[in-house]
Amino acid sequence: MTRKMLDTILPWQVVTSSVTYEDRWLRIRSDHCLTPRGVHVNP
Repeated sequence: MTRKMLDTILPWQVVTSSVTYEDRWLRIRSDHCLTPRGVHVNP
């Protein structure tokens, strides 16, 4: 990746988060996110 590409990568915002499965060895979390462009990404 070039330096310019790294400067344009913006983080996603986590709107909500919940544990969808958990046992003794494993924990799975589902996040509802919002991208920098305003697109909602649901689990």
